[in-house]
Amino acid sequence: MRCYAVLLSAAVTLTLAAGVDARERTFDGPHVRPLNQASAALMADAQQKSATVRELFNKLEASNVVAYVHVVPLATGTPESGLRFVGTSKMARFVLISISGDSTADRRIELLGRELQHAVEIAGMPWVTDDARFQYLMSVVGWQDTSGARRGYETAAANRTERQVRLEVRGITGTQ
Repeated sequence: MRCYAVLLSAAVTLTLAAGVDARERTFDGPHVRPLNQASAALMADAQQKSATVRELFNKLEASNVVAYVHVVPLATGTPESGLRFVGTSKMARFVLISISGDSTADRRIELLGRELQHAVEIAGMPWVTDDARFQYLMSVVGWQDTSGARRGYETAAANRTERQVRLEVRGITGTQ
């Protein structure tokens, strides 16, 4: 009888876990969301000009991470862009991407690509459910950047993504 109870408990646990996974895969609504008109314009422009950005959007759509994008004026002494873990629900994890509105249009696209890559890094690690775990992830897969330009954590993947987006944008716009 005890063996049956253990097996039944295990079956119920696996069923519930499968239900949670199914819910996460069918999360409604876009996974990359603008917080203002400037953010919506940036997202549209970035998807038009960069295959890498489109790929990052698709990766986030297949995850349980929701990224809010906010284009804001650059405050004195702050980096051009950043990603902050803001919360978790039963169905999703939420991050906020901030992009400097003072940067050029093409630079904002590069920065968006960089920060979307960080969001994808989070998406690949289901155990990252709060800011402390996010900071730990960044310390493991990256390094702390204390330069005046960034001040935070950085990863090789985000650097590669930014460079790739820059090449794509320059190829379309013809800018240097």
